[in-house]
Amino acid sequence: MRPEMQEYNYDWLMGKTLATAARVPLGTKKETELTYRYIPYFKNIAKTLIDAGDPGIQALKMMSQYYENILTAHAQGKKIVATTFCNSPAILYAMDMVPVTFEMLTAIGSMVWKRGMFDYMDFCCEVGMPETSCSSQRGALGAVLGAVLGGL
Repeated sequence: MRPEMQEYNYDWLMGKTLATAARVPLGTKKETELTYRYIPYFKNIAKTLIDAGDPGIQALKMMSQYYENILTAHAQGKKIVATTFCNSPAILYAMDMVPVTFEMLTAIGSMVWKRGMFDYMDFCCEVGMPETSCSSQRGALGAVLGAVLGGL
């Protein structure tokens, strides 16, 4: 992985971007336009979700809360568990664990971050995952293996 990729506080960056986007609908029109300056690469997606009305706003809130759960898990004494979309997170939540669903986090990272998840996908291959493995898992897993996501 390129050294500069490890300089980013990746999981905090993603979490705060989503938290900001989830609060955008609470502001005035002027506040909303000013806030979009702080989420330049996610602005169009956030606007699309917000313009969709309540379902889109709820989706933003859920993504924000999902990242918040991951970012605060260790402080709350919870374990973070790697999983895929094939497993029900309800089982893990019932055991007081916080699921890190690789496909979801790769998709969010691709939406939010200008450079996307390519560096993390490549890093997975550098440490031994085959290139033919699922790219939607390699993005978030590469961030985890590079120690910039989740503290698994």
